[in-house]
Amino acid sequence: MKKNICLLLFFVMLFLFPGCIKKEKAIVINTDEYAVRFSLRGEFVKLEEPSLKLSRHFRAYSCMEQCRLVVDTFFMIPTGGVEFYKRITKTGSGDSAFLVERFVPAEHCLIWQIEIEGGGQPWTTGIQTVLELDDVSSLLFWTPWGSPEQLAPASTSREVDNTWYDPFTPRPFRNMHLVYGGHPMLGGGYSVPLVSIFERYRDAGFTLLMSTYDPLLDVSLQTTPEGKIIQTRRNNRIEKGKKLVFTTLVYFHRADWRDVMKKAVERYNDDFIPRCMKAGEVSGCGAYSSRDDADGEKYKKMGGIVLWKASFDFPYMGMFIPEVKSGNEKWKRIDCNSAGEIIPRLATYTSIDQMYASFASLREKGFHPLAYFNMTEFGAGIEYPVPEHTKTYAFPVYKKANQFLYQNFPSALVFGAFESKEGWLFRTGEQHLYPRAVFYDRPYHSWCRSVVMDCGDSAYASFLLRQAEIHIKNFRDMEGICIDRMDWLGEYNWKADDGLSMIENRPVRSLLTSWKRMMMKLGPLMHKDNKVIFCNPHIHRIELMTHVDGVFDEQGFMWDNMNLSSFLCLYKPLIVWTPEGRVVDSAGVHYFEYQRWNGIRIRERPDDYLQKILYMGAFPMAPFPGNDHSLNPDSVMEKYFLDYGPLFALLHEREYVLEPHVIAVEKDKALVNFFVTPLHYVAPVIYGNSGNVTVMIHYPALLDRSYALQIRALYPGEQREELLNYRVEDNVIYVEVPLKRRCAVLKIDK
Repeated sequence: MKKNICLLLFFVMLFLFPGCIKKEKAIVINTDEYAVRFSLRGEFVKLEEPSLKLSRHFRAYSCMEQCRLVVDTFFMIPTGGVEFYKRITKTGSGDSAFLVERFVPAEHCLIWQIEIEGGGQPWTTGIQTVLELDDVSSLLFWTPWGSPEQLAPASTSREVDNTWYDPFTPRPFRNMHLVYGGHPMLGGGYSVPLVSIFERYRDAGFTLLMSTYDPLLDVSLQTTPEGKIIQTRRNNRIEKGKKLVFTTLVYFHRADWRDVMKKAVERYNDDFIPRCMKAGEVSGCGAYSSRDDADGEKYKKMGGIVLWKASFDFPYMGMFIPEVKSGNEKWKRIDCNSAGEIIPRLATYTSIDQMYASFASLREKGFHPLAYFNMTEFGAGIEYPVPEHTKTYAFPVYKKANQFLYQNFPSALVFGAFESKEGWLFRTGEQHLYPRAVFYDRPYHSWCRSVVMDCGDSAYASFLLRQAEIHIKNFRDMEGICIDRMDWLGEYNWKADDGLSMIENRPVRSLLTSWKRMMMKLGPLMHKDNKVIFCNPHIHRIELMTHVDGVFDEQGFMWDNMNLSSFLCLYKPLIVWTPEGRVVDSAGVHYFEYQRWNGIRIRERPDDYLQKILYMGAFPMAPFPGNDHSLNPDSVMEKYFLDYGPLFALLHEREYVLEPHVIAVEKDKALVNFFVTPLHYVAPVIYGNSGNVTVMIHYPALLDRSYALQIRALYPGEQREELLNYRVEDNVIYVEVPLKRRCAVLKIDK
């Protein structure tokens, strides 16, 4: 790419007034695609992209919380770009660092990089990327948020708005404070670390995207009505002799979220594209059950089943398959219910052969079984500190679990470093936005008195990999695993050191870092045998998805979580939890009544419930026999799932079409999305406010074909597809779509 870099020096003397005013010197970088301008203070102040007719003045810069910054000098990079050298001093403590801020032109983007090296003892502070826009009256803001209407995490889970909002729509600038990754109970999050600015009256915009290869720990996003955007990275360790590098990509695009995400995927496709070749095939409505005797044909009509085995086959949490001498050697299953309570009862036993037969039975019925896996919890009835050998336990399983833990990986226990006695999931909104350091002297307990574990511990990581190997070796019909309880990844273990993170002045280990390092081993191990990895992402962050092939979101019926997961699953299957509930009749109208985890009871029409899931390209959990803390068979609700089954079936192996302005509904009379599968293009139309709508498709690939285009509509509860009329004007396909139950799904053969 041709670059023209020039230093423009402007001096203006105004003699009509006392003294003189000197206009600031500026550095301008011109490329074939765009031009950018910098002040000598090291601020990014203007960008121009002629093809989009985009020209914007602003102030964009890096700073560090509670620190004074001095610019020493700058250098032009011979191959293109500019570097600013700055000195950092923290107010009060005297901690210091050297910062190099680098701007380098690249193909279709500007690379904005900061490189920090400490000047003395290790320390930490918030590292900020700031953008101050001049005039936002003609601008809109967008990020991959859970809800465009929730401006911050709720104070408590009972204050979260249960209304679903379309996450694809930009909004005016407002006072907003979001947390990267969100919180499943409090909301107020975003799942891809980017901020986008759209022109209101011009089809143009630009985005700042944090590199997912960076050591991102706690990250937050703030905006103001005046157009100030602050992205803050916290808890990164600044130390002498070790460079801390963060990269932000600045890129230009059309004023559409699809173009934003298309370019993000192109840059970081390892995070978005599944590693397992068969990932898309492992799609369908979900189930979380130990049963393997359900009617395969019935559930095929609902769109198929991905069954996450809630089997409780393990003797205790984490010991999913004990080391046995043969396939028919039996072990005692745990006597624990779904709430984590030991319930003494008639003992039941299982074996590898028995589990193998169950997986085989499920596959024979056409289901896709996933084995339960958990990398953050271990044991049952775990004591702390280490119990004496003479300790008497309430249940024999407690003794076995304690002995195995303390003999094999006692250093894997997590000791939390932030205030919340029960752990990250139980934080208040205040604790989530402004965590206060508290170094707990006891580990966290979880389900069935298991303890929270750090898979960054080498001995524990080896144990987990061995568990995965046993699954791969023994269960041919297992499609893969689904990893539970990712909420614990929000913790920092203060009794370990990852070499990257710090709380106050104490080196710690972030469980986010532990996860990423563990997945670099687990991912290739599973994928070489064509086994998928699904996860239950209580923390929704795109860089955690690098080796993940699909998502089974336990909190997905709290709709901001479904939205967050959808951005993680643009090219991966997504299953949304359906909670326990029932259909009630109110004045002749059916409502699905269910309870959220916060105890609030919700009623919504079954059509509305299912249509939003369809629109987001996800699958709901089906009413399946034996479903654990989720929807069980109910004749009325089953009818709705059977009505929508053919519509959901069209989403198998679907991928989002990320071409800008590819589809819309005239006058916004309904919502529409657009997907592609190996066989079809699929466009769910939902929430129509009239009997007929006009769908506009601008996708030249549909017109560049030698055979006639046919567009069919499918409707809930109807078996027959309807052929629709359309017309083409200026390469736009206008389809007249009758709606039934406020819905239609368009199917276009490839």
